[in-house]
Amino acid sequence: MKKYILIIFLIGFNFAAPEYRKIILENDLKIILVSDKKYNKSSASMNVMVGSLSDPKEYQGLAHFLEHMLFLGTEKFPDVEDYGSYLKSNGGYSNAYTAEDHTNYHFEVYHDAFEGALDRFSQFFISPLFKQEYTEREMNAVHSEYQKNLEQDYWRMRQVKRNLYNSNHPANHFEIGTIETLSNVNRKVLLDFYNKYYSSNMMNLSILSNLDLDSLEKLARKYFADINNTKKDRIKYPLNYLEEKNTLRLLKVEPVKDVKRLVLEFPTPSFYKYYESKPEQLIARLIGYEGEGSLQNLLKSKGLAMGVGAWGQNNTEDYGSINLWVELTSDGFQNYEEVLSICFSYIELLKKAGYQSFIFDEAKILAELEEKYASKGEGTQVAVKMANNLAFYPIDQVERVEYIYSKENITAYMDLLSYIKPENMLATLSGYGIETTDTEQWYSAKYSYEENDGVLYSRIKNPEIITDLKLPTENPFMPTSTDIIQNDVNKEISELIYDIKGMKVYHSRDLDFNRPKAKLIYNIFINENLMSLENYLLGQLYVAGINENLSTIYSAAKLAGLEYQISHNMEGIKIEVSGYNSSIDELMKVIIKSIKNLSIDENIFSVIIDATKRNLENKSLNDAYQIAQDNLSLINFGTAYSPAQQLSIIESISINDVEKYWDLIFNNIFIEASAHGNISKRDVQKLSIQLRNTFGYKSLNKQDCFTSTRLDLPYGTKVTNTITSEVNNSAYVSYFKIGENSPRDRAMAMLIRTYVGQPYYMELRTNQQLGYIVAAGAFSRDDYSAMYCIVQSDGYPPHEVESRSIKFLSNAINDLDNLSNEELNTYKNAVRETINEKSTSISQETDRRHILAYKFNNNFNRDNETLDALDEITIEDIKETLSFTLNKETQRNITILLYANQLEIPLDIKPTFNNLNAWKKEQSYK
Repeated sequence: MKKYILIIFLIGFNFAAPEYRKIILENDLKIILVSDKKYNKSSASMNVMVGSLSDPKEYQGLAHFLEHMLFLGTEKFPDVEDYGSYLKSNGGYSNAYTAEDHTNYHFEVYHDAFEGALDRFSQFFISPLFKQEYTEREMNAVHSEYQKNLEQDYWRMRQVKRNLYNSNHPANHFEIGTIETLSNVNRKVLLDFYNKYYSSNMMNLSILSNLDLDSLEKLARKYFADINNTKKDRIKYPLNYLEEKNTLRLLKVEPVKDVKRLVLEFPTPSFYKYYESKPEQLIARLIGYEGEGSLQNLLKSKGLAMGVGAWGQNNTEDYGSINLWVELTSDGFQNYEEVLSICFSYIELLKKAGYQSFIFDEAKILAELEEKYASKGEGTQVAVKMANNLAFYPIDQVERVEYIYSKENITAYMDLLSYIKPENMLATLSGYGIETTDTEQWYSAKYSYEENDGVLYSRIKNPEIITDLKLPTENPFMPTSTDIIQNDVNKEISELIYDIKGMKVYHSRDLDFNRPKAKLIYNIFINENLMSLENYLLGQLYVAGINENLSTIYSAAKLAGLEYQISHNMEGIKIEVSGYNSSIDELMKVIIKSIKNLSIDENIFSVIIDATKRNLENKSLNDAYQIAQDNLSLINFGTAYSPAQQLSIIESISINDVEKYWDLIFNNIFIEASAHGNISKRDVQKLSIQLRNTFGYKSLNKQDCFTSTRLDLPYGTKVTNTITSEVNNSAYVSYFKIGENSPRDRAMAMLIRTYVGQPYYMELRTNQQLGYIVAAGAFSRDDYSAMYCIVQSDGYPPHEVESRSIKFLSNAINDLDNLSNEELNTYKNAVRETINEKSTSISQETDRRHILAYKFNNNFNRDNETLDALDEITIEDIKETLSFTLNKETQRNITILLYANQLEIPLDIKPTFNNLNAWKKEQSYK
């Protein structure tokens, strides 16, 4: 007899919502089907309810290793390259991850290829091959992933803490795996684990597409009904991974980067069952509040912290944790005991104040609005969320769990607060200069652990009352209206509503999403004559000062469905504001006031300088490929300042210098603005004039503003830079200019990306095992198009990687001789689908229109021009372009060879220059 639950989610508002259906197959596989005609791509995700906590002690990392192995062939599709190649050639993407209590596999692809992708995907769970010949190779891939994480502070801290958990609890384990821990794993071990846990009744599937629900159900039954059901019982996990103890447990860890942080972890029962009242979110909201009287506000005013936050985490269905973090200043790091005491004073305030109904009411109101009006997204991001929700929440609530605030639960809230106490805490302090006594086994992290039941423990057990600490007040940014205004412009083309000296403004109304939301973008360009290292750094610090002044309203705005971002770049400052249009003007007024009346407190200025210095110093400890990319940018851009250059002058900058930056810069600006959504032309005009008036009246013409320039490489030029890094991985990053940004160049770049990307990854990562991070592709941007190759390797020097990369690309050119017109059309169809993708939110559409308006002369026919050019490209054209782009006689190439700290640069590997700045003065930048 057919077993299913059918629910179609319809809410009474005037735009199309996705339709949902939940079914349970005969094999007890739970499935949620989502149909939305507006989806650009189809997607699916499978949640399997087993993760790293179930690793056998003798095979640590086995669940993660098995996740890797499922991608390497099935009985129906034995070719290890088939799944990835099929997806990539159809505009697709796939990935997976292993969590503690579940593993998730997911993909997205263009609609026409969806059934073929589902067929291949379903076989992971029906007939994987686990070929012995790929076992060792994929162990190397897992080991490479482990090597990539060796100097990542997140993974190091995580593992040190795990080692302190109860020794008989599965949370005390090593989750990623290495060649050492997996050395005895063979096909039988993999099959035993797979057969033990990969049962259909332990699986939860989401399928999202533009197909109707009946069609999706047919596909689900056709491809997933054959998954075997061994009727496995759900895995139960012990609750107490950390026993209560009447002492302060303090873990001190020396970080790789200069990360000064205090993290307080409080074990709790799982709170999945409280999804209707969400007490963990209410508590996190109160702790992370940033307004007057908040924990963050007090710590910042004392110069002790840069930021404060909290989150609730369900580790499994049986246990979770509440976590509080404080990003410390140098003073805060030295006085962490005071910080810890203040944290517990605030927690005590929460306990004594009791349940705050107005916080629940605000969360409920916004959730109801977001359920109606928020962009629901698409692709793997949504598919993963749906499959995971299906695993952990009631099947009839899966699609709307995040929006449910159906009943207050004061008891659950107070019970959860009761777990936030010193005897139930593991505190972790990180920062340079910590005295350590031990070294962790897997990541070689240096740490010390102490238990203290003395004065400090007594202080946090009986925290003092601090009158400066207060609870939040009601949110002033909550939306007041959701009315949709009448359309007043052509929705297809943005209208230029201001074109005056100093400012240009485009406006357009939204009719695609029909939501009471809007987005504003203001790009503020500075005078070209004022560009210098000092002014660039002053601009960064000025924006940091604005953001600090606004930090007291940031959380209130975000919790009311508003977002803003004020950022600094080489050309000036960018302001972005989005959310419910009834509140946007109020937020813009606050932002304008902060810009106009910037005044920075001495303690706050110290916090800003401390944070900026640390950020600059830590750049040399980023992932190897990121360091290489940053170095490439220093070469490629005419004006670019390295972290070392900025650090050389930062100590000489005063508060007065930053505050004077206003007078120096902002009387000489040009503004490019865009507004899109449920906002009238009149409101945009009013806000734009207010902003312009804030900056004064000595406005510039755009041609007088600073504009970034790029290296104008002659044909037949290769620029090479070699770097010895501080990190344990090497990187090869190479950039080849293809051409300009004509319709043909754009189409060609997209075809090259589709043709090269997946085979490059498969050959250099999967087959040759050069590294964990491997990518190749092409793009068009501003006035140029280019091709790139990126490989981060833990086992090969970058010159060896470069040699193999060039060989692959040479073979790829030759392989075009065997490419059929049918295969070319497959690639072209994938490119067409990419070009025809629609924006999935008002915010995304605003970004698109802003770029079209100012980068491409408001040319809304640009995509059609690219499609027309795509139709004309032949296989011979691709071969000719690739050959011309990569040939030594005609190339225009920048290559970065970054060597790991344990490697020496061979004497025969010569860089193009010894002094970058001197070399750049001799080059042409346009």
